[in-house]
Amino acid sequence: MEVLIVAVLLFSLLSLVTNFLVKGKRMTVKTEALSSLQREATKLSRALGRDLARACGDRYQWGTEGIIFLSTKSTDSAQPTLEFDSATGMVLWKKWVAYSLDSETQTVRRYTQDLAGPTPDQFAPPSAWDLADLAGLPVNEGKTVANNILEFVPTGKADSQSMEFRIVAVGRVPLGNMAEKDKELRVEIKTMLRLGSVAP
Repeated sequence: MEVLIVAVLLFSLLSLVTNFLVKGKRMTVKTEALSSLQREATKLSRALGRDLARACGDRYQWGTEGIIFLSTKSTDSAQPTLEFDSATGMVLWKKWVAYSLDSETQTVRRYTQDLAGPTPDQFAPPSAWDLADLAGLPVNEGKTVANNILEFVPTGKADSQSMEFRIVAVGRVPLGNMAEKDKELRVEIKTMLRLGSVAP
């Protein structure tokens, strides 16, 4: 009888320890997955912020497919980031930049297209792309900026120098139990990104 009681107590103790370890492992996996999603959303926010700081405030196109804008930075790293037209004093625009969201793979890629030559007139160069073109751009020509991104869109909150973006990253984490094999995790950040200026 005493042996049976000891066995039951040991089994109960072992069950509690196992349950504690399993829950701890699940929490660790979930925390790591959330951290990974946070990193991806932050990578996109930083890259977009760097580019928008050199962008033309009057020539944006955006939608669920992505965003397209003019930039003062040339793809040639030897050229200065910011140059002005000697005749007008206006900023010289040098290329188009596009951030495209592939909704199937949840990958954001960055594409660039140089203008024929620097121009102070932000309305003169035709756009390299329209929003509808973004889905068809060759994957190998774009640079992967972030993964697991469900959406990145302006929220509508803006002023003359910045625009708020909402970035949503999603992923699945395995839970390893019969009732619920995995769970969708979602990280959403809202951030005000500084916009470039066309003023001389």
